[in-house]
Amino acid sequence: MKTYFHIFVFLFFGNSVFSQENPQVNELLQNAEKTTFINPDESIRIASQILRNTNNASEIIQTNLILSKSYFAKGNLEEAFDFFFAGKKHLENSDFTAKQLEYILFGTSLFRTIGLYEITKNLQKDGAHFLVSNSNQPLALVFEKEMKWLEADSTQNNKKLKQLLFEIDSKTGQKNKEAILLKSKISNSLGTFYLSKGKSDSSQIYFEKALLNQRAFQDKSLQEAFMLVDYSKYFFETNNHQTAIDTLKKALDISKSFNNPFLDYAIFNQLSQNYLALKKEDEFIEFNQKATQSFNSVKLKESAASNAIFNIFQQNQLDLKEALTNELVSTKWTWGSIAALLVLIALFTRWFTSIKLKHSRDVINYLKLIQSLDKKEEPPAKSIGKSLGIPKETESLLLKKLDAFEKTNKYTSNEMSLAQMASQFDTNTKYLSEVINKHKGKNFNLYINSLRIKYIVKKLKTEPNYLNYKVSYLAEESGFSSHSSFATVFKNITGISPNVFIELLKKDLKKNKSLSA
Repeated sequence: MKTYFHIFVFLFFGNSVFSQENPQVNELLQNAEKTTFINPDESIRIASQILRNTNNASEIIQTNLILSKSYFAKGNLEEAFDFFFAGKKHLENSDFTAKQLEYILFGTSLFRTIGLYEITKNLQKDGAHFLVSNSNQPLALVFEKEMKWLEADSTQNNKKLKQLLFEIDSKTGQKNKEAILLKSKISNSLGTFYLSKGKSDSSQIYFEKALLNQRAFQDKSLQEAFMLVDYSKYFFETNNHQTAIDTLKKALDISKSFNNPFLDYAIFNQLSQNYLALKKEDEFIEFNQKATQSFNSVKLKESAASNAIFNIFQQNQLDLKEALTNELVSTKWTWGSIAALLVLIALFTRWFTSIKLKHSRDVINYLKLIQSLDKKEEPPAKSIGKSLGIPKETESLLLKKLDAFEKTNKYTSNEMSLAQMASQFDTNTKYLSEVINKHKGKNFNLYINSLRIKYIVKKLKTEPNYLNYKVSYLAEESGFSSHSSFATVFKNITGISPNVFIELLKKDLKKNKSLSA
């Protein structure tokens, strides 16, 4: 989701100087641009009306850019690309240089959303050349800092980020709108950087600066909502989960104006993790489901955008040849080869987005599993159903024996059965089975298997040498008769395979080790 957030590198630069023949249209366009990331539906309504009724080249270029930004604000990437290309086509046939750099930077990040990095690099080179020859443009200095910010943020170079803040203050002043919005984004990057390094105090300072600068010009904007999501991560890391939830609810209130699935996913995903940390299962399930639905929508929109790009390239062979110049090894490739390449890229995009969805679900299940290890054991549930026909004294005694049994490792014996356990408890299988069903909420087999899985998960977390053992050994260690039965039960109980769990746990341990170093 971080890549999507970066697209805001250039999105807030409105009001470029245009030579408008109609002052009323000019005013309408300025209003539409101001509300692009506050009320995109209104911007779309205004810009669409103007586009239908104008033949003025500058108005066409500006309205297409507004529409592209507005649809991006709503998460509709396919429409964003359509209007971007329409405006760019008119721009290439005109002398309106005031918008050229904005289109270059907008396109740079727009292509990054679907992974066309080679085109992105070409556009960045165009932007650098444009800055050299158009340094007198009013926004050139700020645009230059925007490009430097994007590079420093992608490499997490906090020294360069701080230097950029100093340069902005010294060269552009405190009253420049675009400069202050850029300072907001740089501060947010620094907040994220320090949070990743475990420096929570510095992180909070920069997150608050980011929001303060952002709200100075664009209250309740899409940018603010994404910043609130990042700020909530600070509260999550410092175990202020309720504050994190309150912060995310502010972002959720802003998101209602956009219906942007990218933003919704970011909010719902963080809400589910905070409710999980607070052990509020109902809320966790609710927002986990919403996060999954939003992610599915994100996947569809990214796929639609990819297909739209490929269709546009296929319709215009000249644009296609130029865009893929650096991708082709030989100039002798036929257009049939190019078509095959596009099909492969489209298939890869679909495959990759499905992998991302699976990974997201795995991470959620992993977090839930890790949290459950630290969860204090609940006392046996009180009887609220029908009487089992067991004397109360016997029922109470069996519960105590079950509690004692869970503190041993006897359940790891692959010979453990209901009959054997009943014999050890000096009772009959009917009584024991009914007590387990009622008070543990599981049948005997699921009860034993749950204890075994919890046992081996705890071993993996607390004894790192277990991470190097084969799954077959882990299966035998926890009482399963085979590798396959262990893997199946592990996945059914935890929602994640043992191999994926081990992989994520290794990454966590490595990250914690690097942070403590």
